[in-house]
Amino acid sequence: MQRHTTRILITFTFVAAPLCAPGQAQAGVERAYRGKIVLLKKRPPLRFRSNAAFAQFLKTQRVDKIWPKDKKKQDRWRLEFFAFFRGAPNDVEVKIKFYDITEGRRFVAGDSIYVSSRQQRILASHIELEKPRFNINRRYVMYITNARGQTLASTSFRLNGKAESYSGRVTFTEDETRR
Repeated sequence: MQRHTTRILITFTFVAAPLCAPGQAQAGVERAYRGKIVLLKKRPPLRFRSNAAFAQFLKTQRVDKIWPKDKKKQDRWRLEFFAFFRGAPNDVEVKIKFYDITEGRRFVAGDSIYVSSRQQRILASHIELEKPRFNINRRYVMYITNARGQTLASTSFRLNGKAESYSGRVTFTEDETRR
């Protein structure tokens, strides 16, 4: 019997300082996305030229369908994201949780994240999700909560991919048919 190990590979890039020059526009972006996790098509730059560039990047790169990293294997998905917390977590530990919502609601995976400051309000990071816990063509919801279980940010998404298809046809070699 083959044993599968389940893991969520989490690598975080903490964003405690402003991503661009401080000002009203950044506060506007934080307010507009407050309580949301924005999934991205590609990794964000380390800094943005302006607050408007930050807002434009989020608008153009936002996705809710994630395709596998490897088109042949289709067993691993990479989520790049920005999480805009509803409020400061008031703790250095927050929790990330995934639920499958395709048919009802089923807990799939979770882990702890340590942020750089108790007052941090934005988190930029990426996560790799793997089979067998996560599967093709399923809908998931992702939550980030504080230590007391209050939701700081959330999003829903779909893991896309091409399911294995079988023709139902079996081919035997000439040697196998002689036996």
